[in-house]
Amino acid sequence: MSIGQDISKEINSARKQFPGNEDMMVALVEEVGELAQALIDHKRGKQSSSDVYAEAIQVAAMAIRIAQEGDSGFPYMYNTRCSLDFNKSK
Repeated sequence: MSIGQDISKEINSARKQFPGNEDMMVALVEEVGELAQALIDHKRGKQSSSDVYAEAIQVAAMAIRIAQEGDSGFPYMYNTRCSLDFNKSK
């Protein structure tokens, strides 16, 4: 699977679990924190490269969701066509 497919799969999974766009920025910040912790733990030998990759995919997925869906707490609205189509299920 490619990195784009991994991100697409994560976006689709996240949309099923959390279909709305409430608190998206908070969720992104949480994911960034988890990625930072995974990197620290990887350096200490407590997490694998796969763990770091998975956290990075979650960060990317949340960032793309914000780009496409916005966050209900902010006035941003997606209004241009995204050149990377992560909405297609493979």
